[in-house]
Amino acid sequence: HYEVTFDPAFEDEGNLNFSRTLKAERADGSLRSEIDKLIDCGGEEHGVELKSSIRIDRKKKVYNPDIPIKDCISQRLEVKVAQEVCAFLNRDGGVMYFGIANNNEICGCKDDLDLFDSDGVDKDKADLLLRKIIERYFLNANKVLSHVVMDFVDYDGLPVVILRIAKCEKLVFLKKDCGSSSQLYVRIGTSAQPVIFEEIEDYYSVTRK
Repeated sequence: HYEVTFDPAFEDEGNLNFSRTLKAERADGSLRSEIDKLIDCGGEEHGVELKSSIRIDRKKKVYNPDIPIKDCISQRLEVKVAQEVCAFLNRDGGVMYFGIANNNEICGCKDDLDLFDSDGVDKDKADLLLRKIIERYFLNANKVLSHVVMDFVDYDGLPVVILRIAKCEKLVFLKKDCGSSSQLYVRIGTSAQPVIFEEIEDYYSVTRK
């Protein structure tokens, strides 16, 4: 089900001593089948979160067609993405699909990728954009990055980004003053719920070292 590739590609640096990362990639066909099955099964659930975009306010775009698309970039939506990732990490893990609306419509997240200031193909832009959000909002970004894997699929010309999030054994917190109402989130039902510090014991076994 997976192909293994070099990052950077071997052609980019022929020296065998140059350090590379091996990445497992799934073929577009299997990813498309995964999305079709997701929609057939009803879409969003406890372990699945659907997002029509990564940080583009689509409602603002629809109701203000004359404004530049860059004015539709929303920090609020970036914070929401960070909250959802945090909630999955602190519960059972899960999968986020960017470019699929809550009504299961596949709308793609092309605007997110076109506006991201980076060279490379859409897949590279998606990877860098999500990495940037994680580094901006999480206290221990490296821990978070080690628990997530991104897939990318072109679904009939519409880019869909899939972020797979593994459960983290230790608590993961957002940074203070990042625009979020709380530093700690857990997944309850189909949404990320804030946990105040006084309630941590209700969710986790906390002991003093």
